[in-house]
Amino acid sequence: LYALLAPHLGNCGMGNTAWVGDVKGMPMLFAGRDGTALALACSTDFANRSVGFVGVSDGWRDLTAHKQMTWNYGRAENGNVGLTGEIDLAASAGRFVLALGFGRTFGEAAHRVAASLWDGFDRAASEYCNDWAKLLHSENEQVHDPAPEKFLVATEVSSRANSVTEDDPSCLVGWNPAEAKGEQLRLL
Repeated sequence: LYALLAPHLGNCGMGNTAWVGDVKGMPMLFAGRDGTALALACSTDFANRSVGFVGVSDGWRDLTAHKQMTWNYGRAENGNVGLTGEIDLAASAGRFVLALGFGRTFGEAAHRVAASLWDGFDRAASEYCNDWAKLLHSENEQVHDPAPEKFLVATEVSSRANSVTEDDPSCLVGWNPAEAKGEQLRLL
């Protein structure tokens, strides 16, 4: 099983830089652009990691061509980049958590990822659900705006997501084969 990530930091695919690294012994994948950084890690160490340029040396192209990761690139500088991590299902007994963290610096993004993994999925899921419940119960007024309905819905969803994640913009993804259909991931 593989985690594939194609960051578009600052809403732009071009101009991103990606690399493979470790923070305090935790293997991670990184990307950055213009003062925004992200880090991706797994609760069980990745069995393999690589970064590359989309359509040329990225993990999707590698997996499509070889049916497994054969490329191990450590850095892709200033382009449309892709990050790939092979999840070690045997080492994780089929249960793992992916953590994706954002920050102004790579250190900040890595810290958020590590803290999320140390806190665990259950805590993050509980806090996420509780924050949504509080937000939904606190909204008593209807929005009255002449803007089209689709715009209002998108704006409301976006503002709720921003409100819930403004204190900690880390994101956790969990996969449990007993609960999943196929290879679907649950995003929290």
